[in-house]
Amino acid sequence: MIGGPPRVYASDAPEAELDEVLRRAFLPTDHMTLNLNTLLIETGGRRILIEAGAGATMGPNGGRIFENLAAIGLNR
Repeated sequence: MIGGPPRVYASDAPEAELDEVLRRAFLPTDHMTLNLNTLLIETGGRRILIEAGAGATMGPNGGRIFENLAAIGLNR
């Protein structure tokens, strides 16, 4: 999971409008948490990685794809 201020995810929305939309959705107005998944498919002797590519721009929990792949024995 990654997270940060809602402004990061809706930088072009007027602040009052963004706050109102979040309140109506029963979401906090000071912090949003996003669940982004990376998918590694192994088929036919090939590996396909599907990843959002947000990296560290989405907070301290992002940007660890290569570290995590290495942890399961895969190299770049």
